Amino acid sequence: AKASCDDELAQLLKAHITVYNNALTAAQVHHNGVFLGTNAQKYDGVPIKSKAGAWLLKWDDNNWSTDYRYRTDQVFGREGFNSPLWSMFRFYTRLPSISDLYQHGFTEREVPAEVMIVTRQKDIYSKYSDGTAQSGWGPLDYSKFFRDFHGHEKKSYRISAISPDCPAAPQVAENAYQTLVRETGGTYYPYACPFKMDDTLKDYAQKVVFRAYVEGKRTIPLSKKPLQPSKIQLFIAGKVVLGNTGSIDDKWFYDNAQNAVIMQWHLIDVGTLKPGDKIEIRYQF
Repeated sequence: AKASCDDELAQLLKAHITVYNNALTAAQVHHNGVFLGTNAQKYDGVPIKSKAGAWLLKWDDNNWSTDYRYRTDQVFGREGFNSPLWSMFRFYTRLPSISDLYQHGFTEREVPAEVMIVTRQKDIYSKYSDGTAQSGWGPLDYSKFFRDFHGHEKKSYRISAISPDCPAAPQVAENAYQTLVRETGGTYYPYACPFKMDDTLKDYAQKVVFRAYVEGKRTIPLSKKPLQPSKIQLFIAGKVVLGNTGSIDDKWFYDNAQNAVIMQWHLIDVGTLKPGDKIEIRYQF
């Protein structure tokens, strides 16, 4: 039977997820994923397991839970209890430290942390509450929490989303996912039935691969020693990037031992960069 608009989104994701996997594999970009159920009140941020009891750590058909769409589509209407954003936050707060993310294979140090929220649920709440200390948090608070959490490891963090667009009416709050996407430099894909999942995943994969390439290049060796390291200038896409002052907020710095420029990509907004943009380093030698 033809899928209805109510359950089409999850079925499309399952049918086309190999488009995303194949694009990253072809680019030799390593990726781990985790499925989180929307019903945080029931699953409390615990990743969904397959029938065999294994965590679903990869977006591929071999590890897809047969009841995935039923878990992700459970919406009970209570503010924040069942939004994907709340589930994601619960997942992170359950971890003793960020090192657990690496130890359990959820992410790797060398690549940016990319999150894709896929839901047919609108989330226009300005507050989230289950009676815990986090009561009253909004999208901007969550965005800061995720970035700060990864910031200790000097990793960038981006949230992208496929979800229904919110009406532009003045009385309607902005979709929380749109806020997080804007704040973290991700991409927002408004969902409307019918939906071109194939094209969407190709576009998203291209962005993930590009950012992985950019941020993977942290160390840039110099061919010759600079006469005055303090006068090195760095440009990205023709725009000067400030750094090398000795501040913890420097976007880059010169390492004399390696004779190299070290990029601090977690402090640089790469959301506006395009394939073909160049890094230029100017100095006297």
